[in-house]
Amino acid sequence: MMKQNPMSSLRIRQSAGLAAGLLWAASVASGAEKLQVFILSGQSNMVGHASNYLLANLLDSPRAEDTALAKLVIADYGQTLKTVKPKMEALQKEIDTLASTAGGAGNAAKKFKKDEQRPNAQPEGNVHEDVKARIETLAKEKGEWLKRVRYNEGKKVRIAAFGEVDRDKRATGIAGPIAPGYGSKATNMGPEYGFGMALESKLDAPVLLIKVSWGGIDIDSGFRPPSSKKLANETDPPPSPGPKYQELVKQVHAVLADLKTYHPAYDPAAGYEMAGFYWFQGFNDKSGDKPSRYKEHMANFIRDVRAEFKAPAMPFVIGVLGTGSRVKKTDYSTMSHAAAVELGKKETAGQPVAVAQREAAALPEFAGTVVAVESYPYYDYAVLPLYDVWKERTSEWQNIGSGRPYHYLGSARFFTRFGHACGEAMVELMKKP
Repeated sequence: MMKQNPMSSLRIRQSAGLAAGLLWAASVASGAEKLQVFILSGQSNMVGHASNYLLANLLDSPRAEDTALAKLVIADYGQTLKTVKPKMEALQKEIDTLASTAGGAGNAAKKFKKDEQRPNAQPEGNVHEDVKARIETLAKEKGEWLKRVRYNEGKKVRIAAFGEVDRDKRATGIAGPIAPGYGSKATNMGPEYGFGMALESKLDAPVLLIKVSWGGIDIDSGFRPPSSKKLANETDPPPSPGPKYQELVKQVHAVLADLKTYHPAYDPAAGYEMAGFYWFQGFNDKSGDKPSRYKEHMANFIRDVRAEFKAPAMPFVIGVLGTGSRVKKTDYSTMSHAAAVELGKKETAGQPVAVAQREAAALPEFAGTVVAVESYPYYDYAVLPLYDVWKERTSEWQNIGSGRPYHYLGSARFFTRFGHACGEAMVELMKKP
């Protein structure tokens, strides 16, 4: 996948004051569609720390819905299903057989199920060193097959990512068609790919995603919106707007001033529309008394962003924080979506940030324009058992996960599932009058 540095693309590609009526007439004459612009922002889970190649696990998923998602994102899906999936399955079967023969209890998900709550759980039985070496070899071979899978790029949807991206690209950002690889580095992804591919499949117009995100930033200070001057329980509030809020706004305006660079299909005669905002954040607001202010900050943030970009009813999707519990023995892939949502809410009932996100979305003034999307139903349960023993089974772990619980275990399946769900929620908001 080729990504373009916006500055270099500026070298490759080379009037104000027109009345709105003339712009409209010109766009009708050209038949062009308005460019639909979406802002994506938040902290590390929006940045993205899941390894791209792990997305191949969609081929071997316990969730029926993942088949449709795999068909959407995997290039040459039919051929990949015939060639890569059988090899993945055969290698995993041999790994499980060896583990079982050596004293385990079958596949990893069953073998370590009773140990999920122990952070340093050890495998049952003593696996002989030569068997362990063989498992290691097989796991690495499986990893190479995972890396053979290729993914579809957006034809209508492009992305410009800023903030915490590849270190040598942080001054300029990275841009190109939506694809895996716009995370914390070129080999990582976040929810933007699933989100963008949902828009690719649902919208006819050209789409530009502007992702501006950093790890470890709270809404109480870093993303603090301008309207949050001093909230009720504060004695010495941080400055508002916060520094990252200001950076976010500045970066989005810079892209809007140079849209042709970031999306070649942009037609100035047709113009653009601020079509939506996707927010996935909250972990750094869990401490101290910050949660008590989250709802008010979130509501102010939505109002201020809409005012800043002159889009008073801009659709806004809030990804609800779901990192406080690791779901433990609950396998959401066996449940209906509605049941999974309700159980997720129950799991996070004691997490005030998640509750505040739901309450902010439910404010009457935001009816029909803001929605909170639960992350729990998309949790990758299959990753959990190996996470607990990743130090002993590193190569196997690297075939399914790449992060800590606060990064949803670095599951590319999770981030693509959840991003896609948020993209579909965005499209539904756009349909409302």
